[in-house]
Amino acid sequence: MLEVASGVDHTAAMRRFAAERVRQLAALDLSGYVFKKDSPSCGMERVRVYANGGGMPSRRGRGLFASAFMAALPLIPVEEEGRLNDPVLRESFIERIFCYRRWRLLCDGPSRAGLVAFSPLPACRFPRPGRLASRPPTHRRTYRGGRG
Repeated sequence: MLEVASGVDHTAAMRRFAAERVRQLAALDLSGYVFKKDSPSCGMERVRVYANGGGMPSRRGRGLFASAFMAALPLIPVEEEGRLNDPVLRESFIERIFCYRRWRLLCDGPSRAGLVAFSPLPACRFPRPGRLASRPPTHRRTYRGGRG
């Protein structure tokens, strides 16, 4: 529920705005999106939620616009601006953007050669805990440290 000092609930209006804006953004063929940290409309996670009776807010919410965007466009890579200060998260986000874009281009004109060319490129490799990897996370050496 979005309220201001006037006591007017703006939740329905914000949901309508978010749905319309997401429709507009979907038409732009985006490859990634960055949300504003802690925003009641655009926060991706840990947004403050205030109880009706007052008291301390919990940090378990998601902004209304972020929720609408992520529900309507679940495959588009998203991130919060504050998390992009971490070099590993930033690199992962950029790689996901490039991988998603290449995947979309492949889907627009699928071919066997395109699929073969898509899979081995570095921008589509899977991350290992703590760093980017050159193998999918199911490979034994990734987690056990053993050979082959």
